[in-house]
Amino acid sequence: MWLIVWLLNNGRTTIPSLSKLFNIRPAEWPRVSMLFLMFVFVNMGTVWGNSIVYAAFLERDGLAGLPWIFIFSAALSIVAIAAYTPFVDRIANDKLLNIIFAVETGGIILGLLLLELGYSDMAFSFLYVIGLAWLAVAGPHLITYTNEFYDIQTAKRMMPVIIAGYRVGAIVGGLSVFLLNYWLGDPRGVVTAWLAAHAVVMALVWLMPHLIKTQRPSVVSTAAASAKKQRASPRPGSVQAYLDNLREGFRYTLKSPYLRWMVAGTLLLTILMPLLEYRASELFLRVYSDSPNPTGSISNFVGYLRGAGNIIVLPMLLFGVSRIIARLGVANATLIFPASNLVIVLGLIALQFSSGQASSGLTGDAAILIAASAAYLDRNVFRLTFWYPVEGLLYNAVPLRVKGRARAFVNGLVTPVGALLAGLLLLLPLVSTLWFVSGLMVILAVACLVSILTVRKFYSRALIKMLAEEDYSFLFSQEASDLSVTDPAALASLERRLEKSDDPEFAIFMARLIARIGGSAAAPILTRALTNAGTPYARAAIIDAMSAADMREEAVAQTFRHCLNDPDGRVRQSALSALAALNGPDDAALRQPALDALQDSNAAVRMEAFSILSQSGDFYQMRPAVDALDRLLNADNPHLQAQGMKILGQIANFRAMKTLSDFLEHPADSPRLEAMLAFASLPDDLLLTKTRAPEVLALMIRRLDDPVARVRQLALTVLNRIDSRKSQQAVVKVLNDASPDVRAAAVESLARAGKAIIPLVRPHLNAADPALRKMAAVVLSRVDRREFGPLIEEHINHNLQAIYRNHGYLQVMTPFASSTGVTLLQDTLREQNQNTLDEIFTLLAVQNGSQAIDVVVDSLDSSEARARSNALEALETFTSPQTAELMGPLFDPDAASARLAQLGEETWGITPLDANAVIDAFTANTGNAWRRAITVYALGEVWANERVGRGAGGQGSRGEREKGRKGERGRGSGERDVFVPLVCWLRWTMRVKTGLRGVNRARLVEVARLIPWPLWMHLMQRFRSRLPTCPPAHLPTCPKPRPKSKPLCGPPLMTPKPKCVRPPAPPND
Repeated sequence: MWLIVWLLNNGRTTIPSLSKLFNIRPAEWPRVSMLFLMFVFVNMGTVWGNSIVYAAFLERDGLAGLPWIFIFSAALSIVAIAAYTPFVDRIANDKLLNIIFAVETGGIILGLLLLELGYSDMAFSFLYVIGLAWLAVAGPHLITYTNEFYDIQTAKRMMPVIIAGYRVGAIVGGLSVFLLNYWLGDPRGVVTAWLAAHAVVMALVWLMPHLIKTQRPSVVSTAAASAKKQRASPRPGSVQAYLDNLREGFRYTLKSPYLRWMVAGTLLLTILMPLLEYRASELFLRVYSDSPNPTGSISNFVGYLRGAGNIIVLPMLLFGVSRIIARLGVANATLIFPASNLVIVLGLIALQFSSGQASSGLTGDAAILIAASAAYLDRNVFRLTFWYPVEGLLYNAVPLRVKGRARAFVNGLVTPVGALLAGLLLLLPLVSTLWFVSGLMVILAVACLVSILTVRKFYSRALIKMLAEEDYSFLFSQEASDLSVTDPAALASLERRLEKSDDPEFAIFMARLIARIGGSAAAPILTRALTNAGTPYARAAIIDAMSAADMREEAVAQTFRHCLNDPDGRVRQSALSALAALNGPDDAALRQPALDALQDSNAAVRMEAFSILSQSGDFYQMRPAVDALDRLLNADNPHLQAQGMKILGQIANFRAMKTLSDFLEHPADSPRLEAMLAFASLPDDLLLTKTRAPEVLALMIRRLDDPVARVRQLALTVLNRIDSRKSQQAVVKVLNDASPDVRAAAVESLARAGKAIIPLVRPHLNAADPALRKMAAVVLSRVDRREFGPLIEEHINHNLQAIYRNHGYLQVMTPFASSTGVTLLQDTLREQNQNTLDEIFTLLAVQNGSQAIDVVVDSLDSSEARARSNALEALETFTSPQTAELMGPLFDPDAASARLAQLGEETWGITPLDANAVIDAFTANTGNAWRRAITVYALGEVWANERVGRGAGGQGSRGEREKGRKGERGRGSGERDVFVPLVCWLRWTMRVKTGLRGVNRARLVEVARLIPWPLWMHLMQRFRSRLPTCPPAHLPTCPKPRPKSKPLCGPPLMTPKPKCVRPPAPPND
């Protein structure tokens, strides 16, 4: 506790250096320190207890009892999970953690009691079993408790440092085991020390909310859901609650490929770990069985081994693992332990087979201890160092509403099942052979590596799904089962409520409910409701409900036919559609009503009739239908022609295709677009025959120049179906299309061709058009990400650099933000930054799919820090951790331009600019005339505002302002009266007010001519009275005013220069 008090009172001077060293911010240290101490005492006590209990059990029961320990501990773990799971999402994590430790403390006390009574064999077996079973619940929940305080980005920095407390506890506990054995002289004393360590942990958990009063993020985000679940769920702690929670976690695991592979990896790992412990135990007994005190010797060696191993990995965990995870990303960091695990298993086997050989240069006992140490360190040190921190982060890709249950199911239930299977394997007779256990360990290590590789593959998809479910998970309830009501009394009751209702909306709701649950018995009820419905909207809705309920009685069909004569068009349309759904559009009995409907006064009814007749298969055999279609196609109204295109698309024969081809050249947009939609929907056997494909190809290539983006996009889809070299060449030419949808479609079309497209696209990497170069890089990266993926990173990095450079400009403008012109210029830069960000996401969307990127963008725009953090984690899987780290501050609502400018300087070395450099950059002729114009306007406004502020405080300022106002009333308002003085004024501003020298007047004239005239007029209306009556003395003189006019300082630009008296220079302010 002294460390916490010291940090709270004296950490102001020391914490900054520690923060830089450990990658932790100063405000985060108090909580990190307390969590660190918890982990220290948890593992220190566990090492003490595990070392002495493990050694005492081996001395008394040997290897024969070890498989049964695995089996019984697995069974007890399942019981513990049964008690833990119902409460995991219903009790605060700190309270539940103390309950878990209290249960373990009670078990230790019971073990001590058995030792006092002389049942040592039973006591050590019991303590060994409860120690393993307790870890199945306490370990995962301790990680969940810690992760609760941090979002995923913060957790990536914090967790490795906090979990380093495990290492410190293992070092202290391991190196002090021999001291405890020496001082206490009895295993009971070491077990008592284990009990005391648990008591300290419980005290720290209780003190945490009292010393550090901050709200945990997950409590806020899940409060509503938790309350809802508590109201709807069975009583916590009941058998039904456990089964429901277990079923929910199991169901979600089955539906999630990501969790299924995590289950596989966890299962393989938990089978492998007991095999390693079994092999290590065998080797320890071989060396120490003849020792005078085997329990003390084994526990001392195991303690030394844990202490030394953790001394080695502690610096790596403190200074390397967090940065490795941040550098590689969570997905890539998952491979560290499985790969090293396989190497250690192979080395263990090699050392074991070489044990005792003279060529090895080692004695027999030394080689045996090396093999045993490798197995023991792999299970108890390296797994906790390289796997647990990453495993805890993997669950951040699981939605919060099922995160606890999924973790309890995967790590809490699968782990004991794996230990159970390992125990059963060790009971096989083949265990006595050397090759069986060794070969089994190699197979399990390889399979584990493969499963984690697959988890890495699904990690980004799981993050995207989690982000989507975070937005909507609380809106969904359990799926309702199919309802069925056969009780006539119940239906009669619903009918009475329907009849008594005066609200059309409620009547429609009741009608849909009756149609859904009433079956065939609902037909007469709804028929009567249809007859009595007072509004056309209600009648149409009831017909739609009856049609959706698939009522096929003749009385229902007769009702629909009767409604064809309804006075309202909506009802007639619904009736016609219901008849088509009842018997199919090719029903002969429906043909005549459909032909009659072609003469209907309602356009929607006519289109419904066309839709039915076009699917009959012999549309062109029905003369009235053909005549009606011709009237649409020959109408002067493009909207009617567009309706005709829809009908031709439904007819879908050669004659219709020829007509659609003609309309693809129509000058009006709407019929041309509908023709393209219909044309693209035609089947391949009609569109792409050997004789028609060349004609279609030429037609689609012409449509790539269509002014409507949707037409161009549809043309690309048809060209993609043709799939020829000529069509691919045409698609390449639209990679720089103005529409992002067209560009995305072009990328998708070319990427589908595979590596065969590389020779066609690669030359465009050197195209003069930067947009074409960029999209060519996108295509190539989709085809071969390993070779061309860095090209996309380069474009994204370039865009980010431009964004951060603009933030440097914004920082320079901050002192002048009160000016309207400067505000407008800042808004322009922010808009440019947003457009650049949109371009980055467009590049990622065409490379990774728009749906996933849209979810990421929506989450980055969230007001909740946790959602933004999870989105950045997902973004890492699409780009790189470095890119995601640079994009994070751009979505932080609290990030100031000064901080962003500093980050740009640190990352790219962007030199901070002053006002002079920004003005020079913005007025340069770089093709951005709008920004140049706004810059000039802002400069003049800032100068005029400052001049007014200066004049207001001097003598005679009131008279000068009055004189200016009188002069303004006498001035002309023409363009020529304003242009020259503004140029003089701009030059004065740029030279005197900003300190720039050598400003070229011709350049200012060029800039001024680009400014829209309405903008000049707005400027003059606001600041005319504030401008100088003549240019300053050190600038060229202005010509005389024209007769009958009183301009600011002279005639128009083209007037010959007369001589003029130079006025005195203004004060140098």
